[in-house]
Amino acid sequence: MKKQYEKPSMSIDMFEANEYIAACWSISCNVPRGYGYYEINGIKGYQRGEDQYIDQGTGCGTTHTASGIEATGPSANAMWQPTTRKGENKGDPYEVFYWQARVPGKSSNHFSKVSDAKWDPNPNASN
Repeated sequence: MKKQYEKPSMSIDMFEANEYIAACWSISCNVPRGYGYYEINGIKGYQRGEDQYIDQGTGCGTTHTASGIEATGPSANAMWQPTTRKGENKGDPYEVFYWQARVPGKSSNHFSKVSDAKWDPNPNASN
């Protein structure tokens, strides 16, 4: 059986720019003793059963590389309530950037103050 003649053709894959650009950032875990939470109910401060608790402790003081963050940089996505050694609230809660990174022997939950931001783009890291 003879094959039917087909006109030669070429296919091309086009690159289309994406508006979303993710970057790596060096971010300092720099919160004092306290606890982090998601403000869910819109009422200032943590209300058990209404806001979503994340973790407690003290920032580890380490600078971590966080990836998958928009190129404009990290932004507030949680709240932090500072506490005394006895666990009593110390001052008002404030906005923090919350992310997860595995660190041997430490919590994988990390928080960075937005008002005292210590984060820099990390051009040598990749997502």
